Amino acid sequence: MIGVKTLAGDAGNGEPQNNTNGGTALQNEEPEAAKPEIFDRAEEMPEFPGGIEALKRFLLKNLRMPGDNLEPGTQVRVMARFVVDADGRVRDIEITQPAEEVFNREVKRVISKMPDWKPGEQNHRHVAVYFSLPVNFVVAE
Repeated sequence: MIGVKTLAGDAGNGEPQNNTNGGTALQNEEPEAAKPEIFDRAEEMPEFPGGIEALKRFLLKNLRMPGDNLEPGTQVRVMARFVVDADGRVRDIEITQPAEEVFNREVKRVISKMPDWKPGEQNHRHVAVYFSLPVNFVVAE
């Protein structure tokens, strides 16, 4: 039988150690329950303070068009994903559909400035949830 608790051993090198039941367990292995789950969807999804319209206003106010050599009418789309954790903080920002690096950096910069969100809920408790956000840059004509 394989256990999930840490057993005393000679050296904390992660080598399998014999336990009293004749099985093995990895030393210093963290129990699976100790790692908080991040949901793709929750019963109640995280919400930007003030809702979707406030999120749009935040993005319009804070996003800057990188570079000035783009043709009028040009559209650039960046898809970002981040975690809204159980206390509403935004973390682990990643670009899932990139554009040019200057656009990717701008999206990450603005997302990192976001205030705390209303966290997601699952079974009446706050949980960490992935949130995907499409960001469209449009050069005025």
